[in-house]
Amino acid sequence: MSNLDCPNCGRFLIYPDTHKCNPRWEVCFGPTIEEAIDYGVHTVYAFDLVDATEEAAEQDDSDSGEYSIVRNGESKAWARKLGDTEWHELIVYGESVPRYTAHES
Repeated sequence: MSNLDCPNCGRFLIYPDTHKCNPRWEVCFGPTIEEAIDYGVHTVYAFDLVDATEEAAEQDDSDSGEYSIVRNGESKAWARKLGDTEWHELIVYGESVPRYTAHES
């Protein structure tokens, strides 16, 4: 993180004097909310429910190194704004995107 990143949410600060962090969300993945919570809850800063779920899915796949969401194509997700009691059920989709590079030999 550079000196130009928010120390809370990590966003690049274009206008530090007017920056406001996005809300915090809790997101977890699993067939039921109970199993999802047991697997682990991610806390992320995001604009809304969908952005939070996508951010947490990317974190979950890359942190575990298993890329289970990408491998399975989709996963059930549960999300709520930090401090709320009601969980929202979502389906998150993942896909791998090949990247190619070339250089002169």
